[in-house]
Amino acid sequence: MPRPTTVLHLQHLRGIAALMVVVHHVVREQPGVPAWLADSDLGRAGVLIFFVISGFVMMHTASDEPAGRFVARRIARVVPLYWAMTLVYYVVILRRDIGQGAALASVDELLLSLFFVPHYHTGVPDRIWPILVPGWTLNHEMVFYGLFAAGLALGRPRLVAGTVILSLCVAGPLLRSDVAVLVTWTSPLMLLFLAGMGLSRLWDRSGCRGLQLLLPVGAGLVVATSFGVPGGGSTGPVMAVGAVAVVAGALAFEGEGRVWRSRSAALVGDASYSIYLAHTIVLILVLKVFEILPPTGWAAAMSITCVLCVAGGIGCHFRIERPLSRAAGRLIGAGPGIRQFRIGTVSGQSDIVGRR
Repeated sequence: MPRPTTVLHLQHLRGIAALMVVVHHVVREQPGVPAWLADSDLGRAGVLIFFVISGFVMMHTASDEPAGRFVARRIARVVPLYWAMTLVYYVVILRRDIGQGAALASVDELLLSLFFVPHYHTGVPDRIWPILVPGWTLNHEMVFYGLFAAGLALGRPRLVAGTVILSLCVAGPLLRSDVAVLVTWTSPLMLLFLAGMGLSRLWDRSGCRGLQLLLPVGAGLVVATSFGVPGGGSTGPVMAVGAVAVVAGALAFEGEGRVWRSRSAALVGDASYSIYLAHTIVLILVLKVFEILPPTGWAAAMSITCVLCVAGGIGCHFRIERPLSRAAGRLIGAGPGIRQFRIGTVSGQSDIVGRR
């Protein structure tokens, strides 16, 4: 039986994952936060969920799309907002920090960041980060998109993407290279895209029915590993399994017709890409305000900051992300379906076509 293209629970999960990333960065920058919370790794868990969902979405909605059209849609959807946020961060934030002794990223580093070339960060030399740090995940996404597009051109997206990613992940430990591009392309994180593609296959066949128990089990694994070893540590593979289980369990509930409908969750999910990219800039600005007008207590400061980061991301979604994506779609000929890149509405209905 054909499965619907509308998957509300993935819409909501995307919003939850974005909130996890926001909380992760807020608690690490906010003074006075207890160590058990400040040292947690919620952000990594949120990113893993993003990757699984991305693999599902590409396979579920674009597996029979012409390669050129797929590439145009991806560019129109992902690139404009990322470029805008990166340039804002570079011009306004980084240059202001120079007066405090921070290293200014070079033009070369800016170009590498804008064109998704993995490289070591000027300010944190042992990290493979672009100028706008959350954009490191897009370096992985772009590799996956490229492989998926190649597969579309050959008529076998699952086979091509799966074979190349598995080969890269096997080659990684053998190469033992510290070259940023190779470290990124051979990262085991790439396997999460394949997990998402596999879940898409299962969804098409059975709606993932019978897997509901994986949602609480996966959530338990994610929470335990997020608060277990700082920075992920040896719990990384367990966290990844938890992320896959969470997505599978959420799909299973929807496959059984037990759907959670929420306007607020749909709105946050819809704006998740903007929240993810813009929250770092909002966070820096809020912390500067708090230097002048500090709230009473870390809990109040954390709550206010998180709310402002989410609100800023939602505003960015409506005022910047959507207009830029539509304009880019018209410019590069992504086709009339460019509007479908929006995965949800405040009415609670969701369409995940083409969303990151």
